[in-house]
Amino acid sequence: MGKLTGKTALVTGGNSGIGLATAKLFKQEGANVIITARSAETYKLAVSEYGKQFDVIQADVSKFSEIQTLMAQIASRHKTLDVVFANAGVAEVEPRPLGTIDEDGRPRTSPVYFTPYRYEAQAVSGTLAYALGAGKAIISTPYWHAAELLADGRGELVPFEDPAALADVAIELLDNQAAREAMRRRAYLYARHMVWDRVAQSYMQTFVRASAGRKQPARAAFPVQTAQKNATNRLVNA
Repeated sequence: MGKLTGKTALVTGGNSGIGLATAKLFKQEGANVIITARSAETYKLAVSEYGKQFDVIQADVSKFSEIQTLMAQIASRHKTLDVVFANAGVAEVEPRPLGTIDEDGRPRTSPVYFTPYRYEAQAVSGTLAYALGAGKAIISTPYWHAAELLADGRGELVPFEDPAALADVAIELLDNQAAREAMRRRAYLYARHMVWDRVAQSYMQTFVRASAGRKQPARAAFPVQTAQKNATNRLVNA
C-alpha cells in the first residue's frame, strides 16, 4: 500500500516538468491524480498522453472564475480532495516588509515553498529569503544560499536534477503536519535577524565600530605669520 492510497491529489500544471514528475510519483503512491492544463492545446495533448493515468482538466488557475469551475468539476468527479500541489498559479499577496509579518499574518500562498535552482553557484535568492522570513516549509536543491539558510532543520535539501526526490520529500512533508510546522517555526525564528530593522541596526553597529577604530591623522599646524610672510613675498616678487 502506497503513502497516498485512497487519497485524491490535484497537481496544477501537472502536464509537464516538475508537476508531471510529481503527478507520476503521486500515482505510484496510490493516489487518484488530477492534473490541470492551461490552454485548449495543452489540454488536448495532456489527454492524449496522460488521460489513462490522470484525470485531466483544462483550467487557467491565474483566473478566479476558472478556479471555481475547476473545483466544481473535482467535486462532481471525486468524493474528496486530500492533496493540492500548487505547481502553477498566481498568488496576489499584499506586499509587506518582512519586519511586519508575524506568524499569524504570513502569506498563505502554499504550505510548502520549492526553490529547485539547477546550479550550486547560486549565491543569493530573494524569494528564498522572503519565504524563510515568512515562515514557510521549504524544499530546495543545495545551492550555496539554500545550503546556508536551510541548515539545522530549517528546510529540506534534495539533489540537483532529481524531480523524483523532490516529489518524495514533498509527499512526506504534506503527509506530516507536525514535521512541517516544526520546520516552519525553525525557519521563522531563525529569520528574525534578517528583517529590515535588524539589518539596519547591524549596519549602524558596523559603522560605529569602523569609525571608532579609525585614527585621524594629526594635522600639522601652519603658523599664521608664516602664511602672511609667504603671501607678502609673492606680492613683492610679482
